[in-house]
Amino acid sequence: MQIRAGCILVDPQPSGAYLFDDATQVIASLRALRERTVEQVDLRAHQPAQEGHQHG
Repeated sequence: MQIRAGCILVDPQPSGAYLFDDATQVIASLRALRERTVEQVDLRAHQPAQEGHQHG
């Protein structure tokens, strides 16, 4: 439900499955979503670039 609603952004696999790491930071982000302290969690492999100027 959270994936379809856009609350969890994750890349689908060719099989149609949605996979993401069980790393500590990922689990903490999902808990924050469940506790409603964040509205969205982005777990995509290639997250879109942030707008604005990037200083190199």
